[in-house]
Amino acid sequence: MILIPENPSKGDTFTNPETAVEYTFDGVKWLASGGEELDLSGFATNVQLEEVDRTAIMRDDALKKEHDEDHVKQAAVNAGVVVSLDELFWRDVTLDEASNNADKELQGQIDELALAVNTILLKHDSGKWKYIGDINAGPPRKPGELTIVADMDNAENGVIMHDEDLNGTTHVLTDIEVGDYMELVNVDDPQQYILYVVTEMFEAATNMLEAHVALKRKSGGDFAINTELEVRYYQISDQNIALEDLDERYVAKDGDVMTGAIETPELKAKNVTDGEIGKILVEGWVDGTDVAAQILMSNKKYNAEGAYGTITWKGQSGSGWFQFDKDVDLGSKSLHSVNRIRLVGSKVIQEAQTTRIKFDGKVEIPRAGDGKDGFVLKGRTADSNDGNLLSVYHNSSGFDAVNYKGKQTSSENIATVGFVNDAINDSGAGSSGRPEPPKFKLVTGNYTDWGNGSVAFFDHTGNNTTTMNSTRGIVVSSFDVDGNRWARDKDGIEYLKHFNGHVNVTSEDGLKTLFNMSPHYQSNCELFYWPGDDEFPHAGYIIQWQGFQSYTVTSDTKNWNVGSIYRLSIPEIFF
Repeated sequence: MILIPENPSKGDTFTNPETAVEYTFDGVKWLASGGEELDLSGFATNVQLEEVDRTAIMRDDALKKEHDEDHVKQAAVNAGVVVSLDELFWRDVTLDEASNNADKELQGQIDELALAVNTILLKHDSGKWKYIGDINAGPPRKPGELTIVADMDNAENGVIMHDEDLNGTTHVLTDIEVGDYMELVNVDDPQQYILYVVTEMFEAATNMLEAHVALKRKSGGDFAINTELEVRYYQISDQNIALEDLDERYVAKDGDVMTGAIETPELKAKNVTDGEIGKILVEGWVDGTDVAAQILMSNKKYNAEGAYGTITWKGQSGSGWFQFDKDVDLGSKSLHSVNRIRLVGSKVIQEAQTTRIKFDGKVEIPRAGDGKDGFVLKGRTADSNDGNLLSVYHNSSGFDAVNYKGKQTSSENIATVGFVNDAINDSGAGSSGRPEPPKFKLVTGNYTDWGNGSVAFFDHTGNNTTTMNSTRGIVVSSFDVDGNRWARDKDGIEYLKHFNGHVNVTSEDGLKTLFNMSPHYQSNCELFYWPGDDEFPHAGYIIQWQGFQSYTVTSDTKNWNVGSIYRLSIPEIFF
């Protein structure tokens, strides 16, 4: 065992029995007889502490093994098994030697640690006091009371304590010196502490010691009233060892700053308090649009092949931006709440590897292929509530087409070819430029029940007929099915005259002539007009003829269909 003099005074000597080197204490540190400073590089490191833990574990394992051996012996006796006493004796001797060796190694580590601590902390003292509040709570008049003058987060503060601590130990002014570290630690929660550096020390009053201090470090928030504190005050030796540098490999869990790199397989920013968030701040200090902060990621297995990627923050204000130097794969997830997207470079939007939209001072929609739709704008159409309102169709040959199926009644609507043709036909011009004949609906029965746009055919007896070959007359309204008046005799009077014109009846589309009548020169044909009266309220015409040679059925259609629409061309009375 290495014996270290306690509380050495200047001039005291100490001989290391292992090296036979004599050391002299110069009031600050131990110096060898040749002037060399005692080498403390091996003391108080984490490696030694781990070795102490390892030795303690070895000792525990040895003791456990000894216990197991005793259990085996007893089990052997209980079972009546004959075991060699000589074998058991030497087994016990081996265990005892291992245990003794472990004890010696552990004690050696403790002695070395004590030497390092006593060398680094030249002066130290401690005691326990109870925190009673700030200066508003009054001075510490009772033994064991302590006051922190101002807010505990202040850079400059004061600590006033009764000279007698809770254990009855009296402390004097000379126990604390300017430059000493004063540490206040919560006895029940050692992670809550305040570390000060003493800047001034004096007696505040009888039985009171007051220290003016500068804040070095604070952890765990403010002390609560009546918190029991252990107050430690000590001085670091002149060997230029800072408190935070006792082991440069480690930092405190709260409030510390690292100056080197950290390597860890996993990094978490986790806050389990309700309403709080975890944060990781990567902070730089630059002007302009230079790189202020950067997160660098890599695949170490392929770093030689440039397997690096970075997320970089640029800009000097809230209008800065992130910059990625690799593609970003969102893993089939959505891009949420985007204010705007600014494109540079090729400026395209792709589906898989196919470009669908390109921006080049304008918006370009590339051709999608043959025999399929390209650009499609959906909307409510006659076909569907979500049909192809406007679309581009790419034909396999010839020109491509733009198709539209929306509204076409307003002056600002798009008009299709079909709509234009229909409009021309509806205007009466038709494809030939001549007015198309008006439309009438075939009815039967009493004419007084008819409405505008009605037409009926009758035979030689004056009765309704639906057979074309038996037709000898027509009754037709002055208005067509659309309510348009076609008759020339507007506001005319009733009359009867000989009819020399002709009647032509076609299908509704006007493409098929079904029936034609022109009076034969030997036949009698009459035209009667009435403007409408109480008995016959609708203005109309009756044309009646005689003889088989006056009419002709011009199609394979043999019968009239009641309810069907027919077009009538009667130039003599329709304009």
